[in-house]
Amino acid sequence: MMDEGREGMRILTNHPGQEQSPTWKRHSTYLPVARMGYASSIMSALKLYGLRNAYDCVVIGAWRSDFVFGLLQGILPFRKAPAIMIDCLWYDTGTPIKRHARRLFMKIMDRGIDRYCVWATREIEAYSRAFGLPPEKFVFVPYHTTINGIPLETCEGDYLFSGGNFQRDYSTLLKAVRGKGWLGAIGCSHHLLRLLEIAGLTIDPAFRTFSSFEEASAFLADERI
Repeated sequence: MMDEGREGMRILTNHPGQEQSPTWKRHSTYLPVARMGYASSIMSALKLYGLRNAYDCVVIGAWRSDFVFGLLQGILPFRKAPAIMIDCLWYDTGTPIKRHARRLFMKIMDRGIDRYCVWATREIEAYSRAFGLPPEKFVFVPYHTTINGIPLETCEGDYLFSGGNFQRDYSTLLKAVRGKGWLGAIGCSHHLLRLLEIAGLTIDPAFRTFSSFEEASAFLADERI
């Protein structure tokens, strides 16, 4: 339940960003997910669903437990709580059968979701077309910073940074900066760095690589470009 002293809308969330945002902490109640396994995801979704009517709004991410919560709201004949799904980073991949099944699942889940927040305007049309979701439910929100909970001192540097493990065209980046002496870094998993080596893509000596979130965050504190 909401703590005394909290004012305004009562928000329930299972998104870990709540722990790093002072504003979010003041206006929401956090229900953490212990693990990302199937059993814990279902239990988290059931807890959210059981508590939903005690709050004005439920804010969820776009992970397994969040999809289950949306599905419960979409198929069960009980009162639906206003629900907002953030972190919508979806990929329309797999065999035609898997893609069709995913599309059907998301259309059912959509009955329990009121708004989807995306970080790029092009995703509104792309997600709507790929997954059969109503475009009017999508809301563009500029990407937010995610280093509030990390003790970093920022300054103005001169670096080019690229990070992520999925849908990244690192080959084009590495070819473009080769021999130019630009300072920069790539943040991704050890596995992906190994795949780049296997593909014969050498990383420019002026570039650094990070597979640790903490190391990459400290580097980004000095980043300008």
